Amino acid sequence: MKRFFLATVAALAFICIAGPANAQEQAPSKKEQKEMKKQQKKQQKEMKKKISAIGSTLAFERAAQCIRSGNFVIEASRIQSQRGGITNVSSNTNFISVEDGESVVQIAPSNHIAGPNGVGGITVDGNVSNVQVTESKNGALIYSYSVQGIGLSATVKIQLPKGSAEASATVYPNYSNNEVTLHGTVVAPENSRVFKGRAL
Repeated sequence: MKRFFLATVAALAFICIAGPANAQEQAPSKKEQKEMKKQQKKQQKEMKKKISAIGSTLAFERAAQCIRSGNFVIEASRIQSQRGGITNVSSNTNFISVEDGESVVQIAPSNHIAGPNGVGGITVDGNVSNVQVTESKNGALIYSYSVQGIGLSATVKIQLPKGSAEASATVYPNYSNNEVTLHGTVVAPENSRVFKGRAL
């Protein structure tokens, strides 16, 4: 009798313990599944956003380091005229570079006409002077310099927005108002894929 009593108590205890556990292990309802998927998508979206932000920050730091060191290439994918017109161009043949105290400005908007430089436009180079490096209130890096050479006498102003490796470089000729702005990615000279044509 005593054994029967103990066995019954043990069985009841097992049922009481297992009951809630089994209830917890039941498959979630459709509403719960929908909410879980919604949360998963939200978490994935937030994670991608964080990864993208980290990547952008690293790219900006690399670009800023190149510019501050005075050794960089801006591979332009777009050229903007003084009147605001924008032309999409090849980043292999349109660029502004500064390396070892010398600067090259190459603008080659045409893929069909060789031009003076042989690659669809003009190429000018010269010596760099009057370098100024500042930072705007919103964290953008500003790098300006003068360049003097055969066929080139100008001031160049480069702006690199905070959190981006995409810079704009405006060339202000000293003897005309035909300024032009190149928009493109900042890279180190050793990583550049540009092709320099014949300089004037």
